Amino acid sequence: MEADIFEYSAVSEAWKKITQKKRDGYKIALVGYSLGNTTITWLQRYLAVDLLLAISESSLGQNHPITRENTRRSVLWYGPDFLSNAGLQDGFDKVNYVNNLHLMMNVDPRVVNGVLRELRDLVQWERDKEPVMTASLAPMTRFARADGIAAVDGGPASAQDTGDGWPAMRLPITGDITCKECWGFAQSLHSLP
Repeated sequence: MEADIFEYSAVSEAWKKITQKKRDGYKIALVGYSLGNTTITWLQRYLAVDLLLAISESSLGQNHPITRENTRRSVLWYGPDFLSNAGLQDGFDKVNYVNNLHLMMNVDPRVVNGVLRELRDLVQWERDKEPVMTASLAPMTRFARADGIAAVDGGPASAQDTGDGWPAMRLPITGDITCKECWGFAQSLHSLP
């Protein structure tokens, strides 16, 4: 799986990358948050996509209905405020209500786990064609512990298992949401006790 990140205004760059990856045989998943949903819902009007995941569509955005001919599956996570409550009548295959503020929706464990589950299902091999190289590798998730040592969850057999093949995501213990180590974006040389 590869991921590219675009600002919501970078429509032509995203268009080029999507068409290139589609030509190369990739499945296409679009994930949008807030005003990024304006862009991804517009793109799916004109380009075939396998999966569209919209988090917190804002009623201030210019969101577009799902184009069934182009979009194989679409999922919406919406919240209680006007910054997160749009898209309910736009034809999504699945709609999830998350009682959280707009700025916290994209890190809410219910949303993160749902997005990961949808992406896993998109790339999951057919049961009889599981790749040999990765068949025995369990997904790994890093999370912060109260003692400040980053722990690594080894996968489905652990106590944090969500029952769907992915370990549970945890919010950082710290109040600083910009803490890269807390979110697992930086490598840690600490070992488990």
